[in-house]
Amino acid sequence: MTDATEKALRLRLGQELKRARTARGLTQNDVAERVGTEPETISRFERGATLPSLTRLLALAEALDEPVGMLLGAASPRGMDEFEDVRNSLAGLPARDRKLAMAVVRAVVDVWAK
Repeated sequence: MTDATEKALRLRLGQELKRARTARGLTQNDVAERVGTEPETISRFERGATLPSLTRLLALAEALDEPVGMLLGAASPRGMDEFEDVRNSLAGLPARDRKLAMAVVRAVVDVWAK
């Protein structure tokens, strides 16, 4: 893994951890307490300064009630992981809303592809 790829992974995972934390109305202190670490450690993860160990990532996923795959998929620089993340997001919508969301996605892609 190149340094640039690792940096991108750290930043994207940090953004995803913060998104999951704030979506649940938790503070960094709350998450740190649930995981058994210091708030500064959570801050370093969210800023992308460092990557959590696999054990710590599992604890974070549990503390945030978020599937590890969702955290990693959203953070992954691999295109297929990004597609899977979008697919999972759309799958949770009712059929009518899913069709509308797909129409919007197709329209955006058509504009950007030109």
